[in-house]
Amino acid sequence: GEYADAPALEKQARYNAADAMVQQHQYDEAVALFTALGDYNDSLARVRQARYDKAVHTAEGGDPLAAAQLFLAMGDYRDAPAQAEAMYDRYYGSMVNPVNLAYNEGRYTDVVSLIDTLDMTQVPEKYAYLRGVYRESCYRQGNALYDAGKPYEALKWYRMIPGYKSVDSKLQKGCYLILGQWTDLKGDLYIFWDDGTCSLGGEEMTFSVDGDRMYTGESADMQAETHRLTGVTRQHAWLYDKRSGTEITIYL
Repeated sequence: GEYADAPALEKQARYNAADAMVQQHQYDEAVALFTALGDYNDSLARVRQARYDKAVHTAEGGDPLAAAQLFLAMGDYRDAPAQAEAMYDRYYGSMVNPVNLAYNEGRYTDVVSLIDTLDMTQVPEKYAYLRGVYRESCYRQGNALYDAGKPYEALKWYRMIPGYKSVDSKLQKGCYLILGQWTDLKGDLYIFWDDGTCSLGGEEMTFSVDGDRMYTGESADMQAETHRLTGVTRQHAWLYDKRSGTEITIYL
């Protein structure tokens, strides 16, 4: 309680404990103790110093992104802004040359793979352009596959960038709108999966769509034009089976 100089000794003991925690790299615990001491001695200054020390220790531990965020949170304390920039450069900057090289060489899947290794949730303005490089790479890779007659391989890339450029309008094409489960007037199921396989009234096969022409076959490399697809929306479609030589209308 208030016996003799016990209150002063208690504060000094807490201060000493906080100092020991800093030496043991227990920065959060030290900050809590220094903060609770208020204006005792230099406790308020030690709060900021402990946070700075934590950022330095984090950087030395090999986590530049976490260190950058800790330095950034310290505002203009000491050289925290410069340290934050240096840590961001270490984290994002090391990826700039490989990303630029892959992009310029048209290796868009490599671009995406490289950027996927980075945390892009809070990118500093200096490296914000990487988001655009990422989206454009997905877009170009998707278009290359689509133009090569592989719309379902392209779909993966389009789904990664909803709303980008012409992606949303491209996803309104028949080859994509037909995906899903449908029922004809007899109750038979027609299912089109996004891996290029389908079940047409119980017939399991692969398929592809080019405009209003549908190709089917036992495998992707054995497909022939067998159906015509028109009027496809999210709610209904007209499928014409041409395999018998006469078009058989199937309303889905």
